[in-house]
Amino acid sequence: MEPLGEPIPFREIIAAFSKNILKYKSTLIQAGVCFFVASILSSLVPLTTKFIIDRVFLAQDVHLLYMSALAILSIFLVRAVINVLGNHMLIYTSTHVVFDVRRRLFEHLQLLHLAFYEREQSGKLVAKLINDVAALQNLIQSALPVLSVNIFSIIVTITIMSLLNVKLTFVTVWVVPFYVLISHAFRKYLYRRAMEVRERNSVVAGNLNEVITGIKVVKSFGMEDQERKRFVRMIRENLDYEIDLGAMNTIRNNLLQFITGLAIGLIVIVGGSLVIDNQLTVGAYVAFFALHGMLFAPMLEIANLAIQSVQARTGLERVLHILNIQPQVLDRPHAREVESLEGHVQLQNVSFRYNADGPFVLHNINLEAKPGEVVALVGPSGSGKSTIVNLLTRFYDVTEGTILIDGMDLRNLQMRSYRRRVGIVLQEPFLFSGSIFDNICYGKGVATYDEVEEAARQANALDFINELPEGMETQVGERGSLLSGGQRQRISIARALLKDPDILILDEATSSLDTQSEAKVQEALERLMVGRTVFVIAHRLSTIQRATKIVVLNHGRIVEEGTHEELLARGGLYRDLYAHDFNLGRSLREAEQEAEDESDEDKGRRRRIGEGGRESDAAGEGRRSEIQAPAREMAAAGGRV
Repeated sequence: MEPLGEPIPFREIIAAFSKNILKYKSTLIQAGVCFFVASILSSLVPLTTKFIIDRVFLAQDVHLLYMSALAILSIFLVRAVINVLGNHMLIYTSTHVVFDVRRRLFEHLQLLHLAFYEREQSGKLVAKLINDVAALQNLIQSALPVLSVNIFSIIVTITIMSLLNVKLTFVTVWVVPFYVLISHAFRKYLYRRAMEVRERNSVVAGNLNEVITGIKVVKSFGMEDQERKRFVRMIRENLDYEIDLGAMNTIRNNLLQFITGLAIGLIVIVGGSLVIDNQLTVGAYVAFFALHGMLFAPMLEIANLAIQSVQARTGLERVLHILNIQPQVLDRPHAREVESLEGHVQLQNVSFRYNADGPFVLHNINLEAKPGEVVALVGPSGSGKSTIVNLLTRFYDVTEGTILIDGMDLRNLQMRSYRRRVGIVLQEPFLFSGSIFDNICYGKGVATYDEVEEAARQANALDFINELPEGMETQVGERGSLLSGGQRQRISIARALLKDPDILILDEATSSLDTQSEAKVQEALERLMVGRTVFVIAHRLSTIQRATKIVVLNHGRIVEEGTHEELLARGGLYRDLYAHDFNLGRSLREAEQEAEDESDEDKGRRRRIGEGGRESDAAGEGRRSEIQAPAREMAAAGGRV
């Protein structure tokens, strides 16, 4: 289990959320007045009982008896109405406060850097956003009325007791300090245990989310039994903590009840002696017993709030730990809003590391992409390709150097407006639950049906969409699970086409598709790339051959740069990667000879967007069948461009 983090003082927790709560202070004050009046009404019942015993019974007045009964009934009726009003105000306040805090937390989560999400389980974050924030609702909706009503009740009760008999009042309240001492003695232990239980529950939620998300993998590997055992083991470990927490809370409650019994015994002895000595009426004696219940029952309820308040505190503390994380990438003051871009991108002496004390993963990168150029980033796994993409999208800021967009420092551009001009198509496309129409519109905001349809047509997606019973309104399922890989990819391309970005980033979008899907996606990508500055994390030869410029990375450095033919001729790392990954089954000499034999017209044609991906499918398929087995062996060895 991950460390819980440094405990946050309760006053800091209150201060952090006081702004959200005090926004509704007028409603809270009105609720407090309601509860105060209800407490006064409750205390009138024992006084009415005293009146019945001392006056009505002695006078044997039936009329007064009926009037007293009517008074008690009226007290309960009015108190019920007032309590309903007070609780309604608290429910209104608590739900709105939780709404505000959840919105605040969600907005803050969106500002946090990618490293945070790579470190945190998504299930744990959901638990914090839903369950931990709900603790604040419980605190306001349940704990606050209990606390306010009972505090008012205790004050009013002690006041009335003092009016009846000071000596007996002193005997009754003498045991109150023991309540405080016992509650305080258990507080730290209950807090620590409640924090551990909540943290372990969030870990369980995180693992459950992973299993549900990866259920296809679980089933395909026949791991259901192992996952069941792991889940049972985790919740069984939690049982010990929850049982211990409940047991200690029970021990505390019974100690408090023993103190209550001690107070009753003292009232019986001292109060009875006062009645015998005619210093206290029988009615007052009976009223004291009723008032005793009104004194110690609220005190016991307040003590029982300890476990609820501890759980609320631990939940809010976990939320505050996230809110205290400072975003690493923010808009600078007076950042410039971007309307459109030419697409001129320059990386000047860029070095980067993910952590301040970690190693550099990029070293002195100098790279330029002119408007309309296609730049392919190739290199072994871990060479820095994805890091460059993360910097271009400003998921991170450079550690050293500068990224210029149309001559402007990327850090001086407003992030949201800049990212609206950048499109990304990932190798594994992500679709949101909802309709195909909604997913294509994502990132565009408002679009007409004709615009969405045209984007789908350009992405080679319209044919399969029209074949679906509900067409554009077809639900794609969680993460697009109801669509095939090729269909998901074409939807993501349509999404990028509709967005119409000036800079396009592709993480080779066809590498995991079958041949038929690959051809359709490749054709859609060619349309998408026209007229834009494109950065491609390239794994396939067809993509690399269409690139205006190929940048070869190794260990975070640019080791080669040029066209496909130039890099083959140099005989460096690119030639090795090409030989291993693209031409298994053919000799390197044959590959080089083929490159030399190509006419200038062919080379130009291959570099033009939209032509290179449609060359000699038959020859390509023949080579694929020849090299399929050794290619799998190389992929297992990690030799991917």
